[in-house]
Amino acid sequence: MDLEEFTKRVKEIADARGTIWVSLPLKYSKDSVETIRILFNSLIDCKQCGRCCTGFWFNNVPLLEGDQDKIISVCKSKEEFQEITDLMDFNDKKIVALKESCKFLKENKCSIYQKRPSVCKMFPIMVEDTIIINVCCLAGLELYTKLAVKNNLALDSIGL
Repeated sequence: MDLEEFTKRVKEIADARGTIWVSLPLKYSKDSVETIRILFNSLIDCKQCGRCCTGFWFNNVPLLEGDQDKIISVCKSKEEFQEITDLMDFNDKKIVALKESCKFLKENKCSIYQKRPSVCKMFPIMVEDTIIINVCCLAGLELYTKLAVKNNLALDSIGL
């Protein structure tokens, strides 16, 4: 299967199922997460569709360590921060998260790009027990198909 056929097939599945996170059979250490983020993000060509920020896929964006202070610094007031955030369950605890339809998305671009949350910096990649890519994101699909074709991964080997 060539790259074009593979991309078409994964897109069909993504359209039918909604968000699809595909696992990559790559080994890594927990210490290398930031290196992974930099490497993969250097390969990602964001299409600026805005779907990751509009609530299309996510109900909210968790604010991880250090994120909350960055977001507070770009809000006009504490009240504004409270209006755009909510509590969510994340890894068996309650944390602060940005509500869906990020108010910082302006013309499909992040208006706080330098201070965006950690989860946004990683998207469409997540690092858990393995590296997973959201293939409903057009940039994620493009990245995955490049890696899959380069590494001869078949659709059935990733459970699609």
